[in-house]
Amino acid sequence: MADKPPRSLLPLLTGILLVLLLLWAVIFPLQAYLSGRAKAEKVFSQALLVIEKRALKSYTPEELLPFAMGGLVIGLKDPHADYIDAATYRRLLDFSRGMIVGIGVHVEKRGGQILISSVLPASPAEKAGLRAGDRILEVDSKDISTAPIEDISSAIHGQEGTKLRMLVLRNGKKLSVVVTRARIHMPPATYTDYRHGIGCLRVAYFPEGVAKETAELLRGKRFGALIVDLRDNPGGDLQEGVRFADLFLSEGVILKTLSRADGERTYRATKAASDILCPLALVVNSGTASAAEFVAAALSVQRKAPIIGEKTFGKGTVIETYPLADGSAITITTAEYLTPDGQHIEGKGLQPTVRAFGDPLEAALSILEKK
Repeated sequence: MADKPPRSLLPLLTGILLVLLLLWAVIFPLQAYLSGRAKAEKVFSQALLVIEKRALKSYTPEELLPFAMGGLVIGLKDPHADYIDAATYRRLLDFSRGMIVGIGVHVEKRGGQILISSVLPASPAEKAGLRAGDRILEVDSKDISTAPIEDISSAIHGQEGTKLRMLVLRNGKKLSVVVTRARIHMPPATYTDYRHGIGCLRVAYFPEGVAKETAELLRGKRFGALIVDLRDNPGGDLQEGVRFADLFLSEGVILKTLSRADGERTYRATKAASDILCPLALVVNSGTASAAEFVAAALSVQRKAPIIGEKTFGKGTVIETYPLADGSAITITTAEYLTPDGQHIEGKGLQPTVRAFGDPLEAALSILEKK
């Protein structure tokens, strides 16, 4: 009969066995993943080499890369995924810093259509009559309906003082609009004393730092109630949207996100002495999108603030941009927003609690005066 191992060794042997099982469970899937990735890279390199050597027209790898990247993001079947060339990405960074040369529109590809999702106040686009929701058909007489979004962005931007002709579709009618490009400075938040002790906070977008800027902007202002104007706000940074909403909340859920990487994540308000807890009214329109929508939803649910205006755009996903080694970038959808009461925004938008057919600011003023 074989000798049994001493009892003192049993925990050690059991531990070694568990470690080996764990390594087996981790290493084999990792090897399979790395093997699959190496195979994909090898096939891509082979295809690139064939095109370089045998294609009728000569191409460099740098020329072929944007086509390959474009195909990669199309294959995701993600309506918000895109490849952004280096020049366009630099302009987007300028936009996030509040300074661009252009016409003052935010453009998005949705359902195969190129839409103006928001128009900046007092911009050349607004002065020329362009509106959120307009579908762009042509730019300078060129059909852009199938063009990548970065090509459209490049066509819209240009030299300061030059003119741009756009053909747009609005309510079934084609409109030709001429816009003069200009240098546009976009402060993310502005404040005015509206009337009767009621202030109006206009938030154009949510770049990094906007929550801090807003807190400083409102410090020392005397108002008994506040209109938060989110019209034509295309959204921006998720964390900044959360921080902005937290300025007006002392407790409760601001936002929930669902993602493959992190599962369900909940963002909650934190109590602070500087919380702005006066009565609020929110003004939105069809150009209110993304982070601006979840901010409106959070303040509506947690503060019972009325939403006044039109149904919002309905972009309820987290779109993240990842810079690449050559200065270009890709954007992909990484998560979906849920409102504090569990409602989806994507493709649905927010319905106003008060639909304003006239001036929504006047409607907001009327409501707050009664509180």
